Amino acid sequence: FLQINGEYRFDLDGVDATFPMPYALLHYIPIVKANRAPNRNSVMLMLAVAVLAGYGVMWLTTRLRNKDSRLKTEDWDAAARGQSSIFNLQSFVVLLLAVLLLFEHLAVPAPLSDARVPGVYAEIAADPRPVSVLQVPLGWRNSFGVLGPERTQLQYYQTAHGKPMLGGNI
Repeated sequence: FLQINGEYRFDLDGVDATFPMPYALLHYIPIVKANRAPNRNSVMLMLAVAVLAGYGVMWLTTRLRNKDSRLKTEDWDAAARGQSSIFNLQSFVVLLLAVLLLFEHLAVPAPLSDARVPGVYAEIAADPRPVSVLQVPLGWRNSFGVLGPERTQLQYYQTAHGKPMLGGNI
């Protein structure tokens, strides 16, 4: 479904509307609907894009090699005087592409999460009774989506109290 600013329901003249996107059609194809998560397709997509990017770099470097060889023939006088250029256009472009690739997903400063466990979970852990914990509001996950809030840090808090938890996946 179309989501804008985390919302997928829109008010159109008093009518609550959603806009299914093309991926919603895949839920009706028998074998494909078992995939359930479009982000799993990204691995194969990125492998294919990496191969295409490799071909693109090869094409670019062969064009630069031909252009660079024409430049070198014009620079015979400088080489004869001992002023040969260390600068190679082909190597520079490959180095520039490698640097751009490294900094594409750079996250500075590194995103951090608060790993402190609230004190109420120490009280739950100290309770000797065999009880289960119900976090409110409760979010439910199934194979095709989430109903309610998905607060995954609650599963981390479960490692502190060690009690069974409704709505958890641990």
